[in-house]
Amino acid sequence: MLKRITSLFLAVTLVGTLAVGCGSKDNASTSTTPGSTVQESTASSTEATSSTAKVEGEITFSSNRTDLQNTLLPEFVAAFNKQFPDVKVNIETIKDYQPAMKVKMSSNDLPDVWTVHNGYYTKDQLTKYNIPLDGYDFTKDFLYAEVFSGADGKIYALPQGASATGVVYNKKIFAELGLSVPQTLDEMIDAGKKISGSGRVGLATAAKAGWPLQYYWLDVANTIAGDGNYRNTLATSETPFTADSPIVKAFTLLKTFKDAGILEKDPLSSDWEPIKKDFRDGKVGMFILGPWFIPQALDPLTMEDVGFFPLPYDNEKTPKKVSAGPDVGLGMAQNTKNKEATEAFFKFMMDTNYANVGKSLGLLTSRKSVSVDLPFAKEFESFNPQKLNVVSDTKEYTDIMNKAQVDYNKLAQEVLVTGDVQKAFDKLNEKWKKAMGK
Repeated sequence: MLKRITSLFLAVTLVGTLAVGCGSKDNASTSTTPGSTVQESTASSTEATSSTAKVEGEITFSSNRTDLQNTLLPEFVAAFNKQFPDVKVNIETIKDYQPAMKVKMSSNDLPDVWTVHNGYYTKDQLTKYNIPLDGYDFTKDFLYAEVFSGADGKIYALPQGASATGVVYNKKIFAELGLSVPQTLDEMIDAGKKISGSGRVGLATAAKAGWPLQYYWLDVANTIAGDGNYRNTLATSETPFTADSPIVKAFTLLKTFKDAGILEKDPLSSDWEPIKKDFRDGKVGMFILGPWFIPQALDPLTMEDVGFFPLPYDNEKTPKKVSAGPDVGLGMAQNTKNKEATEAFFKFMMDTNYANVGKSLGLLTSRKSVSVDLPFAKEFESFNPQKLNVVSDTKEYTDIMNKAQVDYNKLAQEVLVTGDVQKAFDKLNEKWKKAMGK
């Protein structure tokens, strides 16, 4: 199953906020048993399995992926149970995941194995509530592990895979309309118009959901700036939102797409689950997101029907910059009452079955010795994208953001309604200056 291919993101070390496949279902919990169709990776685990029968008990595995509650997550657990039949794994998925985990932290009630989102928890919290992972040999094989380091410098979670922001597109629609992959902004708008002219959505936003818009303003601003630390530089200026600033240019690009008529007819009525179904049904041509979306875009589409290319944010026919880095991590809670079973499941997900987990989730590898054979990854790499080292928000930036009560996603929604980019940012400049105490 595995092939040795060049890792797409060897140069990347950190990532900012990447919203990963939020589902729309309520919180849920299930238990699983063997009988899965998931194929266990033959990628090597150095851990002995002869004593697996001795591992028993009950643990909880928690994830933000509500959309996978009854599909892929149970398959992972069923594959695990083939090796560890005496361990019962309860799957817990939560819609508003990060706030819920912070509440569980405060009551020292974290799930045994849980999904750790970079940037949402402090280094002190990771040190206090998670088990350090530096003692495991496979930890050294991970790229981006330092993203999940604690206050003591130890590693407290490992990334399930790597991600990048680009344009996911329907190859069948492109072939039907005789379209080539756009390499310039004008070419992308032209492709969007032809797709829209065929009665489909040229470029989707899912603007009603709010969070998908971050791929338009956050990651596009980084690429225009050519700086993965761009957001944090805003904390050094009293009025950072000028017409020539990368973030205003990113919002202007969103307006350009709307004015070109290639977005949904009413973007603010376009919600995540319905537009995702529309993509699967061949009613959407393009979507600016990460590769994690691709498995969700399948059926009846196949993996060969969906492509992925860097966003052409200008009209230069040169390799494009992209925001890239680790996806969410997995960690083990210190409060686990069954450390042996917890450790067995964690090792299975992050070592024994690592390549299959990443491939199933549509992620690129974040391990030096393991590659995942995905056609969209090869296509993306063929454009020679320049990967940016996107870093986490600094405390200085976050403090100003909180004081100014900035919500960029709502700001993007406002721009889609009013079409007035500069007016929105003039207001934000005033709030920003006050937040800095100027």
